[in-house]
Amino acid sequence: MGSRSHCWVAAVVALCLTAGCSRRSGQQGATPVPEPKSGPNPAKPAPTEARQTRIYLVDVEKDRLVPEQIDLPEGPLDKQIETVVKALAEAEETASRVRCIPPGATLTKVSMTGDTAVLDFSEAFSEPSFWAGSETELLRVYALVDSVTELKGVRRVRLLTEGQPIESLGGHVELTEPVTRDETLIAEQ
Repeated sequence: MGSRSHCWVAAVVALCLTAGCSRRSGQQGATPVPEPKSGPNPAKPAPTEARQTRIYLVDVEKDRLVPEQIDLPEGPLDKQIETVVKALAEAEETASRVRCIPPGATLTKVSMTGDTAVLDFSEAFSEPSFWAGSETELLRVYALVDSVTELKGVRRVRLLTEGQPIESLGGHVELTEPVTRDETLIAEQ
């Protein structure tokens, strides 16, 4: 190597040292951050915050869906859907408000296909006497659909019983295709 090459190498080394080429954490000139010390009382992680969402209950006096707020813990979408369906199944019935999930029906599986939530219920979900009457069937189906489509990422709902597609629950609302939200059934506040 000639003296010119040595000069260039020395210049590059000097430049690197003054510019802070020794990188720590991928950043030039970064100040090292001390590692957290683990002691007998390490800091506890913050609790997961719950957010709220709306579910819709059937108001038989108004022939409309009425909203109710529920807490929805953060987490995967399928768990949020399960929370919504559980709240609908356990909603308190009154003289004017009825549930949209038949007694004894359970949600056995939730999956997502694109923006469609696929809800698979036990056989009790398709109990014909629960879905009797065209208006009652319509409101109950849309209470479920509108509640689930409140969740981010869900635009449609497909209903199954024991893994099988449902044509209709009471003979009035066709369910052979995924169902989209219908806000015209929601009561004005």
